This record gives sequence, C-alpha cells and structure tokens, in this order.
Amino acid sequence: MATIVKAEATEGRRAGVGAAVKSLQERIRVAEGAIRTRMSHVISISAYVNSETEALDQRLENAIRILPPLIERARSASNELTATTIEVSLIKLSLIRAESEHRFYGPQVTKDPSTAETLAKAAVIGFKRMRAQEKKLLEENSVLSAQLGGYQDLIQLVDGGSTGYQQVADDWVQVKRETEECKKDLRRMGWKR
Repeated sequence: MATIVKAEATEGRRAGVGAAVKSLQERIRVAEGAIRTRMSHVISISAYVNSETEALDQRLENAIRILPPLIERARSASNELTATTIEVSLIKLSLIRAESEHRFYGPQVTKDPSTAETLAKAAVIGFKRMRAQEKKLLEENSVLSAQLGGYQDLIQLVDGGSTGYQQVADDWVQVKRETEECKKDLRRMGWKR
C-alpha cells in the first residue's frame, strides 16, 4: 500500500510539473508575441523617423536655396530706397540754395526812373539763370538715369538665374545632396562612422 501511495504521489507531482511546464510555455509564447509586436512597432517608428529626416533635410535645402536671394532682394531694395531718398534730399537742398541765392542776390528794384530798364535786365538775367539751371537739371537727370541703370544691372546680377548669388546657393545644395548620397553608398558598403 505504501508503494501505491508513493506511486500516486509521484504521478501527482509529474502532473503538477507538466502543468507548470505547459503554463511556462504558454507565458513564453505570449511574451514572444508581445516582443514581436513591440519590435515591429519600433521598426515602423524607425522607418517613420528616417523618412521624416529626409523630408526635413529636403525642406532645409529648399529654404537655404530660396531664402538668401529673397533677403538679398529686400536688402537691395532698402539700399536703393535709401540712396534715392538721399538723392532727393540733395536735390531739395540744391533748390532751396538756389531760391535763397536768388532772393538774396537777385535783382533789386529801386525807385529810379530807369527801373523798367533794370527790371528788363533782371528778367534777362533771371531767364539766363533759369536756362543754366535747366541745363544743370538735364545733366543731373542723365547722371541719375545712368546710376539707375547701374542699379538695375546690379539687381539683375543678384537675381540672375545662372550667375551671382543664386549660382552659389544652387552649387552648395548640389554638393550637400551629393555628399549625402556618397555617405549612403559608403554605409551600404559597410563603412561605419
């Protein structure tokens, strides 16, 4: 009888151990499933980060290519406005100077009977002065037109498609892109850095 009890106890232990092993196997399967789920989630996050990094790099390259010419155009326009304001101020000062000289040194009318002759001479002198001023203003107009043409040429140089600053920005973007492609090729060949 003692042998039967020992055999039943051994059978009970085996059944308990078998159930514990099955329970552990089931827990391992559940843990493996959770690990696979988390691993696929990590892989998808990594792919998303990689794609967003490339998109952000592209947006940065576009911004570097587009913004400097816009900033340069605004700066150029501001400089032109300042230069034009200075030129207009100088013209106004010249006009004020001419008016004050005319008032200060202009013809003086006396109560003399020869006043009509003096007025005629003053009118002739005033007419000659106006012609001289007209000639000066025409010369100044041609000088300002030449300067404006120079400014327009400078703007064309800055804004031109294949010359000037635009070309430098385009070359920099191309070098950056080709450098990244070379790094990707080196990584594919096993180069680590």
